Amino acid sequence: MCYWFNNNDFVPQYKAGQKCGNRGGHLVTINDADENKFIADNYEINPNNTVESEYVWTGLYEEREGKWKWEEDRSELGWANWATGQPDDDRGEDYGVIQAKTGEWFDMRSNDNFGYICEKAIPPKTDPPTTNPPPTTVAPPPPTTVAP
Repeated sequence: MCYWFNNNDFVPQYKAGQKCGNRGGHLVTINDADENKFIADNYEINPNNTVESEYVWTGLYEEREGKWKWEEDRSELGWANWATGQPDDDRGEDYGVIQAKTGEWFDMRSNDNFGYICEKAIPPKTDPPTTNPPPTTVAPPPPTTVAP
């Protein structure tokens, strides 16, 4: 995977998703503790705007009460790292963010403005096809005639 961390452009959740789509990716899907740690360790909080850059949009959303899914493929949430008391669905908070300092997750309203993380699959590297020269055909030697 290739990740793009944005800590300068604070936008609502839907705009973050659009911006990731414009880059050929999607909002990040976090599959396990290692990926969560990688994201928390590598996202830098913007010193000029610590509040909005402290929380970061992911591709997590609540499809219906208590049923969380990832936007990229609509898969159900498996592994999670919710902060204590989260998700609390306070005032219609139906979208997931990661707190950059701790790596813990919170639910937020879609119109809150935060940074975001995009991810894009990198296609496997393939070697260019080799071109083999066409097979060489060798004509049989002409028949020899023996004079009597």
